[in-house]
This record gives sequence, C-alpha cells and structure tokens, in this order.
Amino acid sequence: MESHGYLLATLFGLPAVAVVVLAFPRHRGGILLAGALETLHAPPLVFFQGVYWSPQRVGGLALGLEDLLLCFSLGCGAWAAAALPHGARLRIDIQPKRFARRALIVAVPTTAIGFVLWVAGTGVMTILFATMLPTAAALLFLRPRLWRLAAWSIALYPPHYCAILYFAEGLGADFFAIWDGPQLSGARLWGLPVEEIGFAYCFAFCYPVLFGWLVEASLREGPRAAREA
Repeated sequence: MESHGYLLATLFGLPAVAVVVLAFPRHRGGILLAGALETLHAPPLVFFQGVYWSPQRVGGLALGLEDLLLCFSLGCGAWAAAALPHGARLRIDIQPKRFARRALIVAVPTTAIGFVLWVAGTGVMTILFATMLPTAAALLFLRPRLWRLAAWSIALYPPHYCAILYFAEGLGADFFAIWDGPQLSGARLWGLPVEEIGFAYCFAFCYPVLFGWLVEASLREGPRAAREA
C-alpha cells in the first residue's frame, strides 16, 4: 500500500463499475462509453503532479495506468449514478458524427481557456472549476432537463467516491499524504483535502450534463416507460 496506494485506490473503484455494467444491461453501453470518454482527461493530470498531489505510479512516470483507471472509473460512476435511477425512462441516441462534433465544440474552447489560465499562473484546481462549471451551466441552458441527471449524480456519486478514498486511507500507509502540493489550501475533512471533495461534487454535477448532451439523453414520460422500468 505504501508504494502503490494510488493504484490500489483506483482498483477499489472498479468492482462497483463491474457490478452496474453486469446488472444493468440496458445502460451498459452508455456507462462504458462514459468511462472511455473520460480517459481522454488522463493526460492533463501531469499538470497536477507536484503542485496538487504526488502519487507514486507504476514505472515512476508522471502519467500512468492509475490515471487511466481513475478517469475510467470516474466517467462510469458518475454516469451510472445519473442514469440508473431513471431506469427505462432514460434514452440515449449515440450518433458518432454528432458526438464527435459536439465533443470538439466543448473541448476546443475549454482547452484554450485552460491553457491561458495555466500560463497566467492559475492553480490547477481553479482551472478545472473555471472550465467545468461554466461549460455545464451553458449546456444546462440549452438542455435544462439534463439537470435531472446531474441531481442524481450529485446525490449518489461523491459519497461513493469519497468512501473509496477513506477506505484506502483506512488500510494504512498514510494514503492521504499523496495530496501534498503547494496549491492546496490545507483544509481537510478527516484527512481528505476539501479540494478533492469539491472536485467530486463538481465532477458529479458537470460530467453527466456534458455526456448527456453528447449522447442526446432524454427522459421518456408516461405509463409505458414506468412499466418497462
């Protein structure tokens, strides 16, 4: 645990993903796609190394398997928390060209804004919040009903995410010590930095809105949907 606590913590998140993928075949494709898409956010984690945290990775690199597993688990978990409570009422329509076009519409400006803020010396978590929250707000303006997905994710996913981290810390070896960067405020809740807790809630709110917009998620109303649930 002492050498590779980050790897073990990311592995702890995978059983829940496996359970929901196997138990809810109706939502399997969306959950796995949400996880796969989120792995694209693994490379930017190199900018967090040394300023926000400093976990040891397999191979000693600034980016590793752990980051891919973390992002995959985040994407799967947040979307599962958003989607599963709606059962058969949730419909997604995955059109590859539209999906790619919309992803670029979001990725290009947020990457540009993030780069400008980074060059200006802005902290990495501030950049994350400053790009994620306005993006989600804009998408909610376009698709207000996506809030119903975000609400379930906010309620369910952050407690799950934080429970995994506290479980890893409970195994010993001072797991929370990986959060040691100068950009942390120093405020902690039972040892876990408040920034990490804030990230869990920010991600749980923003990611289902983004992914729901990409896959044209909609909630079907009426007795037929209730019977199929």
